[in-house]
Amino acid sequence: MTETMQEKITAIFGVRARKDDGLWRVGSGIIVEARQTASRAKEEYDHHLRETLAHHRKLVEQANVIKRFENAPPLDMTPLCKTIVDTFATVERALFRKGHLLILTTHLVAKDTEGSFDDIIIEPHVLDINLEECYSRFIPVGENLYEGYDQSMVGHPHVIHQGSLEACLGSFGGVFLEQLRNDQFIDAVETVLTFLQSFSSDDPAGRTARRWPTFTPELQEVA
Repeated sequence: MTETMQEKITAIFGVRARKDDGLWRVGSGIIVEARQTASRAKEEYDHHLRETLAHHRKLVEQANVIKRFENAPPLDMTPLCKTIVDTFATVERALFRKGHLLILTTHLVAKDTEGSFDDIIIEPHVLDINLEECYSRFIPVGENLYEGYDQSMVGHPHVIHQGSLEACLGSFGGVFLEQLRNDQFIDAVETVLTFLQSFSSDDPAGRTARRWPTFTPELQEVA
């Protein structure tokens, strides 16, 4: 049987009300909004609390690392310097002074990693490796300098900062930094020596290698 309109209205309005059905709590809408806001605030608070605790744990961990290494006895670097000289035929001398590892190279032969340019001669350099600050300088000590990138007079095509004598290490940079941070000093020396014995004609600095003398096997004084 189809329900009439009156029956529908009676069904809605004729329901027997409970005692408190006619009462309304003032501000109920505000209460609902406040609960939602409080819920979101609690979620954000919990998130930031977890982040704060994670950062605190990291601070404690790093403080322990610093303390462990600061309390470790100093390392005598003299054996390391001797090992460097004995290991690399292109190294004449090695010395450690006040956090700096100083390495004198022989004459070197640098090859183009792209294979387009002839090998060039790199005159002796002193490699100044700062172990504390994790950077290196390439100090030319040979008789000649050559016009490199940006008209700087330098000893290697990729030493592009004439004032600081720092080099654009390219792909060697990340490896070198990681080796120094992990006290892998022999590997770090090998990395900078490999850098000095190479150049890339694929970039503007490397293309200045045409201004360096070409290596020929007859030059016996070149290592």
